Amino acid sequence: MNTPSSGKARIFTSLRDALAAYRIPEENHMLIRRFCEHLGIVDYEERAGYIKAVRPDSGPALQINFGWTNGFRSEEEAHAAAGADAKVWPSDRATGLWGVTHPLNAIGHGGGGPEKAAPDYGTCPNCFLTLPATGACDNCA
Repeated sequence: MNTPSSGKARIFTSLRDALAAYRIPEENHMLIRRFCEHLGIVDYEERAGYIKAVRPDSGPALQINFGWTNGFRSEEEAHAAAGADAKVWPSDRATGLWGVTHPLNAIGHGGGGPEKAAPDYGTCPNCFLTLPATGACDNCA
């Protein structure tokens, strides 16, 4: 699955192995493969909480996470690598870097996964307001 590196970090033999080790959802694989191939990534290293994707030149490494990746040199590079319809944003990792949001992510949900739907207790037959958990309409009671 991997080979030892000269340092403490594990180096994965393939992107597929790295994605599996970090349990990156299958829904995100195609996008990640697209930008890694576009940039010619040469190594995938284990880091605490993310995959470090090393470029063949001296450019910034990408940080591949569950729902997003950052380390693109510009907005233009992010769109060229990830696609014109990709959701890109300025990264706070370093000045001038950009990030891309993956299709399946927890952004906007406090990082706790998909937002949970509120329970449906029905509607009041008289005033059509949403009923509370008690089942008795506060408006008509």
